Amino acid sequence: MFFRKVIGLHSCREALKQRSPQELKQLYLKEGWEGSSALKKLESLAQSKKLKPKVISEKQFRRLLNFKNETHQGCLLEVDHQFPEIRLGELGESSTVLILDHIQDPKNLGAILRTAWLMSVSCVFLSSQKSAGLTPAVIKSASGAVEHIPIFIKSHLNSVIKELKKHSFWIYALSHSAKKNIWEENLEGKKAFVLGGEQSGLRPSLEKECDEFLSIKQKEGTASYNVSVAAGIALYEDKRQSFPLSKE
Repeated sequence: MFFRKVIGLHSCREALKQRSPQELKQLYLKEGWEGSSALKKLESLAQSKKLKPKVISEKQFRRLLNFKNETHQGCLLEVDHQFPEIRLGELGESSTVLILDHIQDPKNLGAILRTAWLMSVSCVFLSSQKSAGLTPAVIKSASGAVEHIPIFIKSHLNSVIKELKKHSFWIYALSHSAKKNIWEENLEGKKAFVLGGEQSGLRPSLEKECDEFLSIKQKEGTASYNVSVAAGIALYEDKRQSFPLSKE
């Protein structure tokens, strides 16, 4: 069984709250954890799940994280990597899916995943190549979102799009050069937003699979939004159309 490493107080707390005891392998706390009220609460939560924490040194933390300079906040939790299976054909008529191609910055990917959770995205598909993946840094940046939303890593996102189309999903690509902006589009029904990497954008092979291209209005035409910001704006507009804001 493969376990993923969760670091950071928020992420560890959410994993302990959401996961069953059978999915939790080990919680590591840094030496001196008793002096932190936040880590003491984490230890208590772990004990409630029949998980006894192991106290280790900073050097041991670094070894567990492959000597990467990650800000772990004194805690590391190993969790069953598996996500619940999801049947695309059983998703509701207003479902939204995210497809993320070559997102390489861990903070960008973590921010997108957190927004996706809070905006009720049904699931997220990540490319297996040239992607940050579900590293400890990404999971920490997502601040617990990884425990609430199914995330699938795929080698062929084109196949994912084709499968979504079979189940009546409309595929939108976000592009700063698109002539139609997202506020002009009726976003009702099943839909997927496709976003490309920070440097290269969407690959041509994926562009060919998309049904429509949408932009987000901006002052300077030669610039573009940060990918996590663009995802947040698109998902908010999608949610705004589903649940119109009060005019009061």
